[in-house]
Amino acid sequence: MFRVHTISRLLLAWSGTLLACPAIAQIVVFELSTTKVVDKAVLVRPDQFSRSTIETIGRHFIHGECAGRTLGKLTIAVDRMQLDRSLRHLGTDLTYEKVTADIRRAGPPSGPVARVLAVGRSALLSIRDGTSLVEYVISGKRDPTRTRLEGSDFRILHFAVARNRTAAKSDNSDAVTVFLYAAPPVSIKSCIEMTRRIRLLIEAASLTIHFRPDTWFLEYEQYPDVFPFEKQTRPPNPAVYRLSPQVSCTVNKDGMRCNGQNFVP
Repeated sequence: MFRVHTISRLLLAWSGTLLACPAIAQIVVFELSTTKVVDKAVLVRPDQFSRSTIETIGRHFIHGECAGRTLGKLTIAVDRMQLDRSLRHLGTDLTYEKVTADIRRAGPPSGPVARVLAVGRSALLSIRDGTSLVEYVISGKRDPTRTRLEGSDFRILHFAVARNRTAAKSDNSDAVTVFLYAAPPVSIKSCIEMTRRIRLLIEAASLTIHFRPDTWFLEYEQYPDVFPFEKQTRPPNPAVYRLSPQVSCTVNKDGMRCNGQNFVP
């Protein structure tokens, strides 16, 4: 089932919209649900943004919306601007020069913003508040965003979900885009195997995965200008950015296609 709740459909009063957690007033900005994936974003009052409150919301999400799913993301903020900056590019000119100029103008992410990223039954909670960044596992025994495969280390940074609006509700024709950190040297063989593993995990009709040895995917609209859950908030210089290894793999009913630059076999 695929659901979308937009903020325009909700009363902008702090009356609470997450029934599973009635003591904490929230506004659901959106919720995208497919067979195996859920992506949700909520706003809370500034006075309720505390570690204990965020943990409570996160645990309800894990045992609620994530039940029966294999990949989930919940983003929590206190205002719409910080929320949007944590989820996607806000501009339309996706060039290195324009995006880095936007970063200089807006400054690094300050939050407060939090994210729960769940893979299976395990989940990592990340909280950014000013210059403070805290991350810890709130479900399971290990950080589910990190994987070692084919001798390479990977880390899930971010993902976005899109739905084929012309498809029937029962048709699992969702498209998922995932952004992964790949430790150098970036191996095309490892990236292909990682793509296959995630495809099996989420059963998406169309899956695209972008790999880089850093957190700077500056030319993709589904990715934030500055990834907020990383200590380094200064983008690399143009030469380093453009010469860094990068691999993109797309897999759908027609098979898998991968391309990139400066990777190793």
